[in-house]
Amino acid sequence: MSSLLRTIKKWENGVWRRGTARLLAVAARGCGFCVRVARAGSQEITILVVPHSEKPSRGIRLPLFGFVGLCALCLSLVVGALFFLFGVHGDEGKLSDSNSTYSVVKSERDQLQDQMTLFMKAYKAFKGALDAETAALGRKGTASLAGAAGFPFAPKALFPSRLTALQEIEEARATLDQARTPIEEYGTAIAEMNDIKPTVPAVWPIKDDAGHISFPFGPEPNPFTGEMYFHTGIDASTYRTGDPIVATADGTVVFAGVDGGYGRCVFIMHAHGYYTRYGHMERILVSSGQKVKQGQIIGLIGMTGVATGPHVHYEVILGSSYVDPLGYLWSDSRLNPIISGGTDHD
Repeated sequence: MSSLLRTIKKWENGVWRRGTARLLAVAARGCGFCVRVARAGSQEITILVVPHSEKPSRGIRLPLFGFVGLCALCLSLVVGALFFLFGVHGDEGKLSDSNSTYSVVKSERDQLQDQMTLFMKAYKAFKGALDAETAALGRKGTASLAGAAGFPFAPKALFPSRLTALQEIEEARATLDQARTPIEEYGTAIAEMNDIKPTVPAVWPIKDDAGHISFPFGPEPNPFTGEMYFHTGIDASTYRTGDPIVATADGTVVFAGVDGGYGRCVFIMHAHGYYTRYGHMERILVSSGQKVKQGQIIGLIGMTGVATGPHVHYEVILGSSYVDPLGYLWSDSRLNPIISGGTDHD
């Protein structure tokens, strides 16, 4: 064991001596290199400037290290200048992109302003129409909505340009909210009218609104005697026989036949206490007890009974009273024929 330890100890000592020697050799070579560099750097170089004239030449003497440092400084300046130029061009590109983006945003803003102007014009027109309609319904107009639209502190005096537009938009929003109720009421009223319309004698008695009034409702001279009498209906004529006559409302036929001066006649009972009579038919196309619909053909124009020409004598009876049929026509230009003088009457 002691011999092994001595062997290991000798080996360690040998490694240490060899390592130390190598380190010293490397250090000596490094020191020698530094000395040589220092000697070389301390050497001077001369830069000779020779003018293209008779002036004497001039020389500049610089240490080698000074010359290398001067070259490095010049190179640094050139590299810095290049980086600066490339940076300026990059900034110009970014600025150009920013200007392009700004132009797009400005164009979109201008378009938005134009659309807002059109919207406010349409809103003001809508508001005027809504005020008129709500007044007809006994409601307050939208002019009273300014207070409900916010801005209780009179912002126009503080920020007139921006807040005025904001106030108008807010007022438009509040008006549209307030308009919901009357519009819903209109929709309900229209639905009710559509439900009621077929049950009221509200259409022209000749198909496709053809013809004209040849003799009106009310006091008129009797065409046969010349004496005044009360004409209980209107005479509608197309100047020819055979044109179709239609029921002016849904109902039930209570009479279809010949009735004295009415000639061939149809009498219909409707809802709400209404009755209608159609006289002087050339031909009857329905029978007693039959259900009919508004606009259904019930006969053809003729001149049976007491008549001076082809026409249909049309009456509307409410309860036990004769009423003017024209007062029940819906306000449709096709359902309001021109009243014209004529000779076709009872």
